[in-house]
Amino acid sequence: MTVQELHTSSLLLAFVCDKEAEEVINLVPVNNYNLKHEVITGGIKEATRYLKANRSPKILIVDISESELPINDIVKLSEVCEPGVEVIAIGARNDVGVFRELLKIGIRDYLVKPLTVNHLVRSIESIVLQNKGSAITNAFSKFGKVVSFLGARGGVGVTTLATNCAWIMAEKHSRRISLIDPDLQMGTIAQFLDLELSSGLQEILEFPERIDESLIDRFMTKYSPHLMVMCGQIPLDEDQDINPEVFDLIIQSMVGNFHYTIFDLPRYFSNRVNIQILGHSNIIVLVTDLSMIGLKDSHRYLEILKHHRTTDQQVFIIVNKHGEYRDGEIDLKDFEEALQRKIDLMIPFDAQKPLQALTKGVPVASQGSSSFIHSLRQNHGSDKFWNTC
Repeated sequence: MTVQELHTSSLLLAFVCDKEAEEVINLVPVNNYNLKHEVITGGIKEATRYLKANRSPKILIVDISESELPINDIVKLSEVCEPGVEVIAIGARNDVGVFRELLKIGIRDYLVKPLTVNHLVRSIESIVLQNKGSAITNAFSKFGKVVSFLGARGGVGVTTLATNCAWIMAEKHSRRISLIDPDLQMGTIAQFLDLELSSGLQEILEFPERIDESLIDRFMTKYSPHLMVMCGQIPLDEDQDINPEVFDLIIQSMVGNFHYTIFDLPRYFSNRVNIQILGHSNIIVLVTDLSMIGLKDSHRYLEILKHHRTTDQQVFIIVNKHGEYRDGEIDLKDFEEALQRKIDLMIPFDAQKPLQALTKGVPVASQGSSSFIHSLRQNHGSDKFWNTC
């Protein structure tokens, strides 16, 4: 059985540099812990390369004995691992300083060669039998972030930004992303990515008692190895009778399996779904233009967020399509003064690329150069909004 055939929630994956370590790992009775295992030849750098393109296992054993800078290499590994991965490092150095540094980063255990079955069993048992309610905030066993995109008014390009930010983080930065469109009547993410609509989201929302990790995984559409999408569609004359608390369960599952869960929120608040999702959001992105309506409704949304945001949330304001209607736009300085907030990111109007990409059903960021793409990519990694993401 190959790694790809194993369900990652029950997989122990090991990267080792020598046959002796491989033989010991193969002797561990992983079946006793409802696990299956696979051993791959190679150390921590091979593990990092592999996990950039593949799902992370439940438990990862990684050999750092051939690493010249093990701490640096472990940090790089943590950047590509999915949330919730438990890591056991093995090495040749019996160094207390290295051991302490590894524990600070979030390694569950450090075992010195030569390995023994008993040592590995004790480490695996400490993971499998751990208290599920314990709060763990290290680099590996962290929760993913929830990012919600919201438009101050219609037509400002919220879905374009949400979709392209998801694509950039998944394809350019190897983050595992879930992109969710909770608007079953008017949502358009499927069109932006040329995906067939399914009934998965409707079924999940209608039968919340069935929600678990495997159900959500089955109902998500795989756009690429790192980008999963959940959306659906119901007739316009059909009521969206949604219990907003269902999203508590959906988000709980998402943050344990994805680096980022991105919501493309509808503008209406009548069914309280937005309020429920915003309450779980680490980052809220309000998209507007420099029109009078954009200013008025941006102010209204910021007032809502004052009452429903938590203390650790961050709110960012993006002005999209800057320059589309030059004569009708409010001066940026006047806009910020009236809103009493600075604009975090300005994206210029592009009359061709976004529309062409939508017609093809592909992200704009995957196409050739344009002012829109340049703005997104130039700011990625330097602007405070992208640093937060």
